[in-house]
Amino acid sequence: MINKNIIGITLAELFIILFFSVLIIYPYSFDSSKIEELKRKISLLESIIHNLNNKILQKDKKINYLKNELKKRDEEINKLNKELSSLKKLPKIILYGTDFRFSEGSADISGFVDKLKKEILPEVNSKISELRKYGINSIEIIGHTDGAIPFSNTSNFDYYLDKVILKQIDISQLHYGSNIDLGFMRAAAIYLFLKDNLTVKDNLHFRILSAGQTSKANGQLIDKIERKSDINRRRIEIRFSRLDIDTVNDMMIEENLQND
Repeated sequence: MINKNIIGITLAELFIILFFSVLIIYPYSFDSSKIEELKRKISLLESIIHNLNNKILQKDKKINYLKNELKKRDEEINKLNKELSSLKKLPKIILYGTDFRFSEGSADISGFVDKLKKEILPEVNSKISELRKYGINSIEIIGHTDGAIPFSNTSNFDYYLDKVILKQIDISQLHYGSNIDLGFMRAAAIYLFLKDNLTVKDNLHFRILSAGQTSKANGQLIDKIERKSDINRRRIEIRFSRLDIDTVNDMMIEENLQND
């Protein structure tokens, strides 16, 4: 018997394939112009395929480039977020307690000036150097007092405070008339010390502030009146911040123009 399957294809199926192959090839078999036309079409298709492959390759390169750029942006965003977190948690230095004790009603720092030089000065220098990269260029010095009523209500701040800041007269010549004055006077004493002793002070700005007796020893706002002497409430707070001098100057110029 004759095997009707040839490599898995029946004789009938093989006949059909041969028949249609002849139908496809026959029109071109004896016409050279049609063969040339077919070759031209094939060549054109190959050219189109080649161009498409090139475009795909270029797009792949662009996609890879954009992926790399996106990765860089993500890394920059992560870095900025870390810096933002650092700025939200800016360190502060608090001088309080027996180590940095202001006598009641006094802004004299001679009793702890050596400790300021050995401990606080290096720390402030280090913090400023570390925070420069975040644009930190300002030190705020805030004086806090307890609620004890001052012995005198005669103040000469309006006459002499600016002269003390400009070092035209000694701070000992200041007389305070309130706890706000006293807090400011103590902050000014620390400012004068830092101004004279800091090694990292190029383009560094200072702001001297007083909170008077408005906060408790833990830094929270008072919730009751306490007139007693409290060494822990008598303290200095040193904060690091960013002062945009150009913005401040622009605001002042704009205000002057409006007033004119």
